[in-house]
Amino acid sequence: MPPVFALDLRHPGDGVRIPDSPILDPAQDVTVEAWIRPATADNGGSFHFIVSKNYGGTGYALLLIGRGDDVRLQFEARDIVAYPMKMSVLANHWWHVAGVLRAHRDISLFLNGVQVASHPTNLDLVPNNLPLYIGTSPWDSFCGQLGEVRIWGVARTQEQILGSMAARRGSEGLIGDWRFGVVSRGRTYDDTHHTRPGEVLGRPLRVRARAIPRPAG
Repeated sequence: MPPVFALDLRHPGDGVRIPDSPILDPAQDVTVEAWIRPATADNGGSFHFIVSKNYGGTGYALLLIGRGDDVRLQFEARDIVAYPMKMSVLANHWWHVAGVLRAHRDISLFLNGVQVASHPTNLDLVPNNLPLYIGTSPWDSFCGQLGEVRIWGVARTQEQILGSMAARRGSEGLIGDWRFGVVSRGRTYDDTHHTRPGEVLGRPLRVRARAIPRPAG
């Protein structure tokens, strides 16, 4: 289900920057996932970064690419996998997106827990010393809401991705988890406590994306 809290990103440059740390550069496999609610592909440039820690074939990124109604969901982890979509379908609805690299085996994209694109690869990750960006990048930004951004140092299976969409199941291999439950004094925090506080960039709003379930009885 969609996240409880999200960041509402409407202006170019809105997002979060997390300082580089060794844990953010997995040695081999990686999974990057997030809940997104896109608003438009016409705010800023053509690259709408959900997560960015990449440059020149190093690191990884999860993003939408395109303008108008024709966009594609893309995951980059030295290799690239993409899935074409229509912004008219994506806009103003919550979607769970995930990219998975199994080094020297395959690279895949998942939409709402279902694999929608995959191909073999003989590549693995190349680390870098760049910050991790959420919702933005040194180039372009995402426009809309996003929440529950998680990075894993393992290649998660479709079953695992589906399971954690509905309920937070398992944490083995989890290296970063940004739920945006706390945004204070220009900072937000990784719930795993593995990384340093993230710097809030621009003017994003912290919003409640869904109600917190009340205990029964």
